[in-house]
Amino acid sequence: MGPPNVNGESETKLYVSAEIALVGAFKPPPLRRNNVELWFSQIESQFLISGISREETKFLHVVAILEEDILSYVSDLGTLLSDMQLGDKKPSQLLHEMQDLSLGKIEESVIRMLWFQRLPLTTQRILSASTDKIASLPLTADKMAEVSGVWTCVTSVEVESAHLNRLKVQISELTSVVQQYCKRIRNASPHRRDLEQVFQRLNENGLVLNIEKCIFGADKLPFLGCQVSKAGISPSKEKVEALVDYPQPQDVSALRRFLARLNFYRRFIPNAAEIQRILYDFVKGKKKREKTTIDWSETAVQAFQTCKNSIAQAALLAHPNSEAKLSLAVVAFNTGIAGTLQQTYLKNTQPLAFFSRKLTRAESRYNAYDRELLAVYSSVKHFRHFLEGRDFIIYTDHKPLTFASQQTGEKTSPRHQYYLEFISQLSTDVRYISGIQSTVSDAISRIDEIGIPSEIDYEEIPRVQVDDVELLTLQGASSN
Repeated sequence: MGPPNVNGESETKLYVSAEIALVGAFKPPPLRRNNVELWFSQIESQFLISGISREETKFLHVVAILEEDILSYVSDLGTLLSDMQLGDKKPSQLLHEMQDLSLGKIEESVIRMLWFQRLPLTTQRILSASTDKIASLPLTADKMAEVSGVWTCVTSVEVESAHLNRLKVQISELTSVVQQYCKRIRNASPHRRDLEQVFQRLNENGLVLNIEKCIFGADKLPFLGCQVSKAGISPSKEKVEALVDYPQPQDVSALRRFLARLNFYRRFIPNAAEIQRILYDFVKGKKKREKTTIDWSETAVQAFQTCKNSIAQAALLAHPNSEAKLSLAVVAFNTGIAGTLQQTYLKNTQPLAFFSRKLTRAESRYNAYDRELLAVYSSVKHFRHFLEGRDFIIYTDHKPLTFASQQTGEKTSPRHQYYLEFISQLSTDVRYISGIQSTVSDAISRIDEIGIPSEIDYEEIPRVQVDDVELLTLQGASSN
């Protein structure tokens, strides 16, 4: 006896050789057309004697034995059982095709059952009560189809297929992996182990890292002009300081450069369009590199300072959370529209991004309802890449919008229909929230009151009232 084969190569070769020998020794019995059942019993016995157990091998042997006319009949029978559908045919046409494929060798009751299965459900119920022969049923079915006026296509669908089951298993496994990964990255220990594996792989392949450009174990880091931390993302401190210290532009070209730098962080600034409206009036209608001198008024200087304050007070945008509830708060005013994409998790509402734009001359003449509807449409369109395929709520401070989807086509203009159709493709959950409760919308619509300082010192008023002789006299007279 020779030494044992660890890899099993000799055993595999012997098995394959034995299988080939068995197949070569197989001799099928002649086909018995008059008694097919007996022929199948004989060929099954031959398979057993020859030691052939694989179903695929048995099938190939049977196909090789069958003659051409029988193979053609088997193919027609397969088409009859599975592939034939009503489609846009008449019921009588479908029955004639099924009878042609059967070649008169299938019982009438079987043809009737297969034909019934491919008819509309209402037609099946009516014809099933009929006791007439199958020859008279197609005319009745054709008349029913003409009266209904709708050609129904009944398609057989295999609900549970092997391919679909494999996809379900893969999706389940992938979901489990993603959930485990999300749990792991919240802990520092697995992160250290992953780093060790990365370093080991790099070392094995002779790759070197530049330590000066690497950051490890940091709570926050700069990335593409932004500061990324576990709390969220905000404009980089250096970029903010550069914009806050930006000198007042003297010409249109310099102002255009300032606005370009500022709008790189536009999604961090609520109602940026309204804040920058006065500055954009200077560049409106001017060529790209035109250096027309700007005549700065007191209002324009204040608007420029408000723009710099807006980037200094830019919001911290939260990281998207798949477990949080998504919502879109919109608001419209006389000169522009704005929207805030936000998420609510554990009763805490966090902004994800801001959107705003100035109204055109025609849009500024819209009534309140049209402006609010435009705000919803524009905000949904702007954040479509994030909202599509997800459940979210639309908040508005204009209550009539909550009933907009219930209006009929006769009461809505073509523009309204277009807006509502687009919005309904993503969400139909529109809810009213008052201006006092909607903190984001309330702050956006009153940005001028926040940004422009008041000349009245409200803290000084109570102190002055204490020493006001006239006021004290009036209070004493009223008490008497």
